[in-house]
Amino acid sequence: KEYRRRNIGRRLIEATIEKGVLLGLEKIELTVHASNEPAIALYRSLGFEEEGRRKRAWLVDGAYDDVLLMALELKHQRWASSIKIRVLTAEDDIAAITELLHRAYAPLAALGLRYSATHQSPEITAKRLFKGHPFAAESDGRIVGTITVYAPNPKASVAVYREPHTYHFGQFAVDPEFKGRGIGRMLHQAAVDYALSQGAHFLSLDTAVPAGDLIATYERWGYSVVERTHWGDTNYESVLMRRSIAK
Repeated sequence: KEYRRRNIGRRLIEATIEKGVLLGLEKIELTVHASNEPAIALYRSLGFEEEGRRKRAWLVDGAYDDVLLMALELKHQRWASSIKIRVLTAEDDIAAITELLHRAYAPLAALGLRYSATHQSPEITAKRLFKGHPFAAESDGRIVGTITVYAPNPKASVAVYREPHTYHFGQFAVDPEFKGRGIGRMLHQAAVDYALSQGAHFLSLDTAVPAGDLIATYERWGYSVVERTHWGDTNYESVLMRRSIAK
């Protein structure tokens, strides 16, 4: 027990995934007790998805527990092996990153949602990136994704962004051409690792209430809604979501 909450389990699973990719495996499967919520959250954060459930499969201390069947498709991991995550700098092509954001957020713009990233200028992009700690996902020298992590702000208009040990992220995008390759998860993990290095206990975000698919993805990653607000420069109500990242 003294070695729990030290990220050892995550590293062992990541090593297993990497070995599976090297061996050319198609898929990794596992089973987990439905009551083991921390383990399920860990597996989901690594890309595993639920494929089935065996009801009343285990009898433990006189009580039955379901067993979840979870799996990870390794084809996405093969793509990810060629991606480099690095800190984004002022020397990077901000205009190209702005165009990437516009492309990534175009489906949301098509729904009538006026996210800033659907139309912001390169100047606004630079301001938002370097207000925090920005990361880039790079493939063969081309930036194909981005995420920026922000420290708590005592003057924020929403409570969760004022919390001393809660960091948040934004400017999160993956070029549509590179979607489905695990890049979003890699960027998110970089955000988690950086926030932890700064002493954060929680990571948070905001997104539009009508963006149901995004909300569902973040819920699978362990986030839950804690607050709602309406930003002055958007045309929709937003949810603020948070998850624990403490080891």
